[in-house]
Amino acid sequence: MSRFKLSENIKLFVKYSVVGSVGAAVNFAVFHFFFDVFGAHHVVAASGSFLVAAYNNYLINRVWTFQGVRARPRLISGYRRYVLGNLAGLATNLLVLTILVYLLGEDAVKAAQIAGIAGGAIVNFLFAKLFVFADVDRSRQAERRG
Repeated sequence: MSRFKLSENIKLFVKYSVVGSVGAAVNFAVFHFFFDVFGAHHVVAASGSFLVAAYNNYLINRVWTFQGVRARPRLISGYRRYVLGNLAGLATNLLVLTILVYLLGEDAVKAAQIAGIAGGAIVNFLFAKLFVFADVDRSRQAERRG
């Protein structure tokens, strides 16, 4: 991988992480609204807040992070792929969390969650870059071949 390509991917990952931070705040706010205002069960509140935050993140990533996409996926089909990627990231998070808590014990649950979040974020980013907003790289490759 060329140095340019690596720095470009690092910039994309930083932008993706900023959007993820905004999404975490949206998720928490929506969870609070469903759980505390409407009295929804915590699983229902968490599920609803996940979907709202994922949609928010998808829209921002579509417009800002991956703005170079020439042939953007359709809004709804792209969102479906984005949510699937986020579910893969959630699965990675839970796997890392479970393994580390098993190996290190309950006292390490917060550190294990931080590691799980990091692993999930990387999977989410890769899925978004390679499958949701993949046209960025395909368009550039086609231009280079000219």
